[in-house]
Amino acid sequence: MLSQEVQDYLAYDLGYDARISTEQSNQVSKLLLEKNFDASYSFFDYMTHYQSKCGKGKSSIGFFGDVIELLQDGTWNQSLYNKGLSQNYIALQQTPGWLFLYNKDDDSVILNDDDEIERIFNEDFDYYWPSFNHFLMYFFGLSKIK
Repeated sequence: MLSQEVQDYLAYDLGYDARISTEQSNQVSKLLLEKNFDASYSFFDYMTHYQSKCGKGKSSIGFFGDVIELLQDGTWNQSLYNKGLSQNYIALQQTPGWLFLYNKDDDSVILNDDDEIERIFNEDFDYYWPSFNHFLMYFFGLSKIK
């Protein structure tokens, strides 16, 4: 689940209302459950309450794209799976030459500034966050730990 600090930031400091409607939340929840996402993880909590595209964070690591659209389309993720990426990962952004991924198995997030999938196998990450909530804390400048 999302920490209170992240929830407060999204509610009061983000600069715009990122919440989604109840109808959208129900649709996203259904999609994520169909794709075997764990409802107890912070990723699920975020995606079912807030817009999945966010550019209001650390510019040094870019932004995360419309994750729900990437899931619905599936083309980008499938191209990564065809290159050998494990299907427990999903892309948080469609950027050739980068791997910005969420791990469905443990709620972690990784970012590599190249697209060498072998590095993922060797757990060689440029950035690693143990949960989506930790990633959001860093992304929104609430924590300096990366």
